[in-house]
Amino acid sequence: MPRSVPLLLALILAVAPQTAVAEEPAAIHTLLDLSFAACHNPRALAVGSTGWIYAAGLSGNVCGIAPWGQLMGVIPVPPGPAGVTNVFGALYESRSALYLTDMADYGASHAGRVLVVSPRTGVVRTLTGGLDGPNGIAQDRDRMLFVADSFAGMIYKVNPDTGQRALWTRDPRLATGGFPPLGASGLAFDPSGAYLYVANPGDSAILRIGMRPNGSPGDVEVFARGATDADPGLLRGADALAFDVTGQLWVAADQANEIQVLSPAGALVAAVRGGGRGRAGLPCGSRLLRASAVRDELRLHRAGGREGVGPRHAISRSTRPPLVSAPGAGIRGSLP
Repeated sequence: MPRSVPLLLALILAVAPQTAVAEEPAAIHTLLDLSFAACHNPRALAVGSTGWIYAAGLSGNVCGIAPWGQLMGVIPVPPGPAGVTNVFGALYESRSALYLTDMADYGASHAGRVLVVSPRTGVVRTLTGGLDGPNGIAQDRDRMLFVADSFAGMIYKVNPDTGQRALWTRDPRLATGGFPPLGASGLAFDPSGAYLYVANPGDSAILRIGMRPNGSPGDVEVFARGATDADPGLLRGADALAFDVTGQLWVAADQANEIQVLSPAGALVAAVRGGGRGRAGLPCGSRLLRASAVRDELRLHRAGGREGVGPRHAISRSTRPPLVSAPGAGIRGSLP
């Protein structure tokens, strides 16, 4: 499994100002240290419309974090039939709907779930279950959820109101025989909603699937392929995905310890690096990271029900309270 958890977290918050070019140097900032029992090993996160961050992973909890880096609350996520919770994906829709994918026991008992959590009340319920390896999750403009199954090489379409699930597409390129043993993982719609982009960590590749007018899938295309002889770290272990407002695709290359930025044509235009081990040297551990290209700001915008990146909700260093990383700070059973 990918070890560089901070890469996934950094990716969703890795945001360049709208006027910046991707080639400009970027910096990694630790927003919050989560190396304590309640929030350890976060793997999935989502950002709300006001900048709140919801992080989940191996701890079995959803940890609510204010934009300035203070832990504000924890919501427990009860395990399902497998007796264990392993959250791999998260998507925020509203104060009443934070969607999570739970891989549970990694497909051993087909107990994977898609959950819906109410940050407002703390209530957790199962939207659909019986999956092998639910991982990445995305939402189209009609609110339908798209869930990648990393082991089955499938993408499901799930009704967020009823939980009704249908196979949307299945393709050998959505599976893998490589390492890590994860096929379709991170999902992201491009800004136009015309394509669903899919990361395949085991193949170190980014795929895309066209959206037909009736909502059915087009062909699976290879958008970019990495781990080449010329650049072994390129897209190596590509996992989480996010688009910025310029149409560039930010990729968490987990096995390379790097965040890589691809142009709309699929060319590598930038890489975000830090000061630890691995090609990129990003620090490993239970830290929530944020990357910015020019100014120390976090920029977010809402786009068709999905959280994206852009100029709204800017939070600058000068107006941010000091970071708080004390375990248990502000713990309660519901979140804003």
